Amino acid sequence: MVEPASTMQAVAKSNRPVYNLLSILAVGILVLIGVASDAIKMTMLTELAGKFGIPGMAIFVCYLALKANSRTQEQHRQDALDRQLRHEEEMREILNQYRQDMLEMRRMYESNVRLVDDFSAVSKDLREVVIMNTQAMTEVSIKIGDMTQ
Repeated sequence: MVEPASTMQAVAKSNRPVYNLLSILAVGILVLIGVASDAIKMTMLTELAGKFGIPGMAIFVCYLALKANSRTQEQHRQDALDRQLRHEEEMREILNQYRQDMLEMRRMYESNVRLVDDFSAVSKDLREVVIMNTQAMTEVSIKIGDMTQ
């Protein structure tokens, strides 16, 4: 990080008093908003203010602020894309689990259908057994009645 005090002292040694104050303010603003870093030499900013004046310094400050804003927006876009990709992956997992659950329910339903069919066949057989037993008992009852008379 650049030290603002040494930069402001360098600006104060400049020949133009009006630009000195504005340059100090611009450098202070750059340092405060975090646009200024080691990559940007603060002496370069003072030279810029000396050569291009207040409009040049204002344009440069706007450029740096827009560049920082652009990086922030790009990071937000990347974060949003990452969140969307994670959400899509989670949704795929949820849908796959749901699909597996539905297949299991289908297998259970088909198993229940076979169970009902088997039970139906057993109940028909049992019904026939009951009917045959009833007929046999009726014949036995008739024969016993005939013997007692």
